[in-house]
Amino acid sequence: MKQPGLWLTYDDNLGLPRYANCIPIQSERFWRSTNARKSRIITTTTLPLPPLVVPESASPPSSPVLSSCSLRLSRRHFSSPQLPQPGQPQPPRSPPPGGDAGDYVYGRDCTSYGYGYGTRDILDDPAAEHGSPNWNNDYQSALERVQQAWEKGTCGSSRDKQNAYASMSRLAHDFAYAVKTYGRIIISEVALPPERKTIRPSINVGGIAGGEKYVVHNILFKFALDKQKLYGSDENAAKAAAHELRSVINLANCQIPGLLFPLMAIVDYRGFRLTGVSFLPITRDTLVYGSQDAGKTIMTDATLTGKLAQAAKHLNLKLHAVGDGGVQLYTPVDLEIHLGTDNKFYVVDASRLFPPQTPSDCTNSYLYQLLRPELVRRFYTPLCADAFSPFMCRNSDYCTQAEQNNEEIRCATKYLMEKVIPEFAHRLVAVPFAQREEFHLIVNLHEAGINVRHLGAVYCEMCLINDEYWQVRILVEMITRVVKNHVNKLLRDTVRELCHPGEAFYRGVVIEYLNLVFGSSGPSAVHWSEHIYAYLVKKFAPFKYPTGNTLLSFLQHCAESVKLKDPKCMIFEHLSEALGLNWVPSTWETGVTNPRLFQRHFPFTETDLRALQERLKEEQIAAYSTGHIWKSKALETKNEQERLRFLQLACQQYHNALQCAPDDKFCLRSLASCMTAMGQHKKAEHFYESALRVDPSDPHTLFKCAASFDLRGMLDEAENYYLRALEMAPTNPMFLCTYADFLWTLRKDNDFARKLYEKVLVVAPHHTQTLNNYAVFLALVAKEYDLAEQHFASSVSDDAEVNLRHMANICTFLSSIRPNPLTYAEFYAHLQTMKQLKRGNSLVVAEEVPQLCAT
Repeated sequence: MKQPGLWLTYDDNLGLPRYANCIPIQSERFWRSTNARKSRIITTTTLPLPPLVVPESASPPSSPVLSSCSLRLSRRHFSSPQLPQPGQPQPPRSPPPGGDAGDYVYGRDCTSYGYGYGTRDILDDPAAEHGSPNWNNDYQSALERVQQAWEKGTCGSSRDKQNAYASMSRLAHDFAYAVKTYGRIIISEVALPPERKTIRPSINVGGIAGGEKYVVHNILFKFALDKQKLYGSDENAAKAAAHELRSVINLANCQIPGLLFPLMAIVDYRGFRLTGVSFLPITRDTLVYGSQDAGKTIMTDATLTGKLAQAAKHLNLKLHAVGDGGVQLYTPVDLEIHLGTDNKFYVVDASRLFPPQTPSDCTNSYLYQLLRPELVRRFYTPLCADAFSPFMCRNSDYCTQAEQNNEEIRCATKYLMEKVIPEFAHRLVAVPFAQREEFHLIVNLHEAGINVRHLGAVYCEMCLINDEYWQVRILVEMITRVVKNHVNKLLRDTVRELCHPGEAFYRGVVIEYLNLVFGSSGPSAVHWSEHIYAYLVKKFAPFKYPTGNTLLSFLQHCAESVKLKDPKCMIFEHLSEALGLNWVPSTWETGVTNPRLFQRHFPFTETDLRALQERLKEEQIAAYSTGHIWKSKALETKNEQERLRFLQLACQQYHNALQCAPDDKFCLRSLASCMTAMGQHKKAEHFYESALRVDPSDPHTLFKCAASFDLRGMLDEAENYYLRALEMAPTNPMFLCTYADFLWTLRKDNDFARKLYEKVLVVAPHHTQTLNNYAVFLALVAKEYDLAEQHFASSVSDDAEVNLRHMANICTFLSSIRPNPLTYAEFYAHLQTMKQLKRGNSLVVAEEVPQLCAT
């Protein structure tokens, strides 16, 4: 007769279907080398184990004898969010975000109360609009609830975490929808006089950046325009708005308690960029840190300085002196922190959080030509955010320090150009040809710490290596951005000149220019050889291509030699996505596949273009939350095709999130876990490595990487990562329990596994995963049946899914494993008395027990 098998319970869906009676595999060489590290995990403690109460017996009802069934230690599965049905009460408005087990909560990222030097939009706190969502209150209360849920650790309910993700996804998408809807109206009427606008500007919102401000349903809207000639162009002002989003994402991911951020989204339409942020409870008088008058008056606070020191350590930012008095700050002087009227600290105006590169000839380039956060974080020394800016203190006491700060920026820029970019070029060459098509060039460029403006330098490296495939891909990307910027400028000029909210005329303007770019007429050839090439050289210096060919003919020749599709088809596809061009299906299909379309003088007509659509940039939390929902559905379903589809949808959302934050370790390791679940272990290993490059000591990434190796049977590598995770988090119950499972099932180290279980029950007496798995160990290995029964009795939590699996273990234990198995009647009464048949607040009826056992 087959011996009953046991499954181990896992809180994090690690994908480890480990039977408790499987054959152990050992590696003596590695085993001896890990003894010293293992000994540090178990520390001497005098704390007694919590007493376990043996429940009293009950009178059994009469019932037939229960047949034997397999005992299994089930894995803990997340359940899909329970959406309200018609007629049921709706969930509360305040939605909690969440994360993978062990992942901390995403901070909400962004406010943009000004774009750099001399600009402030401090709110005068106008009366809240009745009936409008209070986005800020909803989000901040959601953060509180999530933090409370994560404080429970792995003892908390997975359903609560799952519902938190669903709620955050709804909140983020609702906010994005509102920003997109109202933003489109505001941009459409930007050139109209105020009295003719559907949404009129707000007169009680200060600041000079971007012109008029709007407050709609507790969302503050403002344009990213160079009204005060600070940036040199509207294009550079739009970059500053993007820096705001990126900077606060990175600052929020530092997870500094007490620093809060509003919701933010950016909408691009008709060449204009508009940011929308949730309305904050701050005024002109609530500033407690930073400066709102270009460094003339600088506020500091000891508590906030300590918090920002933690963030600066994570981001590799340097303490520096600013202003005439030499005030010491870790952040740029114009980053502001306000103590809101709700007594909470809010971070605003963070667009210059990261240092600039060595200045170019552009106007005030320190405002928008910034180094990537990935590069700053990896550089060998902290960098000054105010380097090369007029805010640096330059009196006699700090003059040397200011020059040192600038010199370190020069070294970082040199390191980028001479070390990082050549290494990235060789990394591109090393990508197998079969995988190059799905390789996301820009995401990987950003992950390496390289700005898009340096694509020209990457292209020059490819010319030296003579890789024509990547020459074509990079050149197509550069041309797409040049054409996109020109279309956006053309649209802005036309909107200002026409002053009409309709769209038909603007579609005609776009079609006329695209015919010039994609057509085969004489003016098209001149435009390519003169205007597009000149802008490429200006924007992507030191770009150049071999003389003797026109730019277009050189590009087409390279594409043909490496068997890529026509470059104009690639540019058409990328440009349509970048500009939000909604084409008639037949035109779209022809444009991306058939180069003969571009042999005409005028490839497009106005009827080919359906609409100019708005494009939205939002924080990665929306895509991340949606990805987690799909991932959870994949873990629940028993249909293999559905499971694969859900995992693919989850991966798509995680990839979307990484486009906004390429070095987000939460997205990277979640994507890796999806790849592991799909059996794509090489890709999973790549994403785990990327997450560990961001934070080499993150215990949760180390732990998930260990589980991935464990699943593949690479036991030595798995144990190495288990031990590294426990060195970073030596009291984490989930880590300790999973490693204990690994030891006695695969390494045959029963004594040390037992010590780990007992340590967990000291630090987390109610950790259901450990109670259940330790009970299995006691039943099958130690043969201590009474103690096993006590732990089984304590292993039920509020999670119904876990309860069912733990109850199935109890069924098997009572009916098959322990001596003197119970009859069905005795068994049912015994379980009722032990309260093991509790599912929520209701008892499982007697008829469900046979079905439960059959599970």
